[in-house]
Amino acid sequence: MKTSRLLLAAAACALLAGQARALFTDLGEAGNAAVSSEFDAYRSAHPSGACRAEGPGKRVLLTGYGLFAGRGYNISGEVVRAMADPAFWPSDLLLAERGAFADGQPYARRLTPEQFSNGAVAHSRSLRLDGQPYQVCFLALNVAWDLAAAILVYEAGFFRPDMIMMTGGGAPEARFEGAAINTPARLSGFDSAGVIDKRNTPNSDWLLQDYPPGHELTTTWDGERLANGVRAKVSELGYTVSAPARQSPGNDYICNNIAFVALHAAGGNRPTRLAGSAAAGPGIVLPALNLQRGTIVGFFHFPDVPTHHPDLASYGGGIYGWAQVLATAIHGSLGSAGGARPPAARGAEGEAFRSRLLGRFGSTVLP
Repeated sequence: MKTSRLLLAAAACALLAGQARALFTDLGEAGNAAVSSEFDAYRSAHPSGACRAEGPGKRVLLTGYGLFAGRGYNISGEVVRAMADPAFWPSDLLLAERGAFADGQPYARRLTPEQFSNGAVAHSRSLRLDGQPYQVCFLALNVAWDLAAAILVYEAGFFRPDMIMMTGGGAPEARFEGAAINTPARLSGFDSAGVIDKRNTPNSDWLLQDYPPGHELTTTWDGERLANGVRAKVSELGYTVSAPARQSPGNDYICNNIAFVALHAAGGNRPTRLAGSAAAGPGIVLPALNLQRGTIVGFFHFPDVPTHHPDLASYGGGIYGWAQVLATAIHGSLGSAGGARPPAARGAEGEAFRSRLLGRFGSTVLP
């Protein structure tokens, strides 16, 4: 009898230990500390977020990535950054038109390491797509586990988007992802200069404590309809497009990290805990977003477009064309929806998020 009780106790301890180990995303002591420190720097630089809405219209948080693997180029970040530039992307656009920069404009890179000194760079614009107004925050992020996800959730808390559209590169085709999975690849992230940062490597089999490893969260857009809407444009660019219903095999890197965290944060009233361990606790805790019901969250993978690819010989064949793909997907998701809530309501919700942050971090961090 005594032996049975001891075995039962040991089993219970093992179960509890397993649960404790699964509390937080774990990048190791040095990795967790580095991400927490970088996020602190971003939050201190932008105590009310960097995204701004200047007028009426549905709000869109559109993200891309910065430099990685020693390459001075990332298709997702370049497209997002180019769309943020009024000299390149018009503020009033008919999506069927090729645009002023459709042909002959030499390609010029817009991403530099200096832009990512705090983990991200944000630009906000008022746009009209086929006559409908939008407020868009273009957010280019470091290719770093948990840091990119934390900054996105932080900005969403203040900006209150109707749509979160994340983008990344490296797929064999253009792809409207259908799901993200609670499993990380054991591959390192990169610093702002695109140099590998071995501290930024997952040590755990999960991304978030709220779900078992391998759990899928589905994106909330109609990927198949959006893919059909841009198929001709993507074909013009020399690629195909798909919209898988489930998580794509091999999609378990930082693109999956940010997508899973965003789906978690936008889909419920639970906090988001990142970059921590059972021993030390979470390095980052972000309060529940409490976004409006029906917020659209999705991830778009660009194909792996290298800098020497013919479609980057001009803006029209490359960057401008891909920007039209993203804009068409945004308008296809929100264009038939009702009007946005008034700015006053959004401001009140942003202040409520700020109050919850203050409850966690204290007034010395957020003045």
